[in-house]
Amino acid sequence: MRVLLTRPENRAGGTAAKLEELGHDVVNFPLFAPVHDLPAAGAALATPHSALAITSAEAVRSLEQLGVVLTPHLGTKVFAVGKATARAARAAG
Repeated sequence: MRVLLTRPENRAGGTAAKLEELGHDVVNFPLFAPVHDLPAAGAALATPHSALAITSAEAVRSLEQLGVVLTPHLGTKVFAVGKATARAARAAG
């Protein structure tokens, strides 16, 4: 079966490989590329908050790039949308 894969190009490799192992003909067609606005993320963390809501593992990868700016927030309660996002948040600390 031919499968149209619409994941971002930088995240499609593993999915494409799994689909090909299952015998599918994969066509990679990325519809978007993630853009990490680190100054905006840092500014948002600087405002008072009691929890973080994270909607994707890509958002976690973005936050990880903040380095020491993120450190004071590692004890903040996190609400994650989906299991993959929760795993990424746990792995990030």
